[in-house]
Amino acid sequence: MKQDRFLIGILIGIGVLILSALILFYSRQSQMQYSSGDIPAAVVKNYLLALNKKDYARAYGYLKSGEGKPTADEFAKVFLSSAGELRNMDVQILETSLAGSSASVDLVLNNVNSGRTYRIYQQEESAQLVLENGAWKIETMPYPYWSYDWFSYKDK
Repeated sequence: MKQDRFLIGILIGIGVLILSALILFYSRQSQMQYSSGDIPAAVVKNYLLALNKKDYARAYGYLKSGEGKPTADEFAKVFLSSAGELRNMDVQILETSLAGSSASVDLVLNNVNSGRTYRIYQQEESAQLVLENGAWKIETMPYPYWSYDWFSYKDK
């Protein structure tokens, strides 16, 4: 009899934890809003948020112009085919380094692998931006937020 009560208590505790995690998750999702301002870190945040919200037209608007820029349809297709990868990713935006009309935004990519064992892989990367017509535009981002066949490396 005591074991049944103990088991029921454990199951209720697990249920409360799951319910609180879901409430926290959905409340954080609704709090995600675009940043105002045209600083490199805000542009990177808005690009990532647009991809997360599947607003590919808005995300596409943050790309720099130039040879090798994908069409809006090509851009969207890359993310439609890799939606599962993005779902397991989280990005922390760190410091920004400015050098004239170029900027580098340091990022930490957290990849959650929930296979047999739950693991988080962290990887330090950076986003490169250029000042184009008075606005910061993304030149490169780390995978999976970028396709390596966009833009040519000879432009750099």
